[in-house]
Amino acid sequence: PLPPTVGVSARGARSAMRRRRRAKAFLAALVAVSSPSLVGAAAAAALCHEPFRALERCIGNDYDRLNAQCAEVYSKLRSCLDRDWKTIDDAGGFARPKTAFNRMRQCRHGVMLFNPMDWYIGRGLEVYGEWGEKKVQIWQKVVKPGQVALDIGAHIGALTLPLSRLVGRDGRVV
Repeated sequence: PLPPTVGVSARGARSAMRRRRRAKAFLAALVAVSSPSLVGAAAAAALCHEPFRALERCIGNDYDRLNAQCAEVYSKLRSCLDRDWKTIDDAGGFARPKTAFNRMRQCRHGVMLFNPMDWYIGRGLEVYGEWGEKKVQIWQKVVKPGQVALDIGAHIGALTLPLSRLVGRDGRVV
């Protein structure tokens, strides 16, 4: 439990209460985000999954189509995000400011903070809860506890987390 407020003004006590509530909400969000049951339900709970799929079908491999032929589909996706993306975390503990562009959720190898509009890594984490899992499977055969692993160009760390588990407490990921 958090320590009680002693010998402070009423204003200071209210401020301390707000800080305690935020701390409890943050802890609740981390506990909920750390639940392994969320990983299996990731695809079902992916943010605006159908509008993303529609945009993927429209664009194909030609991203120049985004502003021309796919503008209406992209607009529907943005509307869905504005409507459905209310919090930055799975547990709903932190309201999403209009300018925020990152989400925090439990993924296969740990809690990740990512941009769901990132077509590759962000969408992989949003929909499947993982990214680059075949690489991790290869590393499981090669990387041993206590080793030093180099993660060059780590981006947001989607592969850094599994590497850190493989090298363990005595190893390092650089």
